[in-house]
Amino acid sequence: MNRQPPQDTYAPDDAPPSSPTPDPTRVWAAYGVSAAAGLHVVIAALVLINRSR
Repeated sequence: MNRQPPQDTYAPDDAPPSSPTPDPTRVWAAYGVSAAAGLHVVIAALVLINRSR
């Protein structure tokens, strides 16, 4: 096996590419979808609780 020893120095060129900045519209859309899903879960739980009484 021909292994190379690890490099002791860190070169900035070796860094992985940075992730692109997410689009703010997509971020807010994701928050909106998550909030709507959470609201539906709460409403469904309240309906089920009220039905069991």
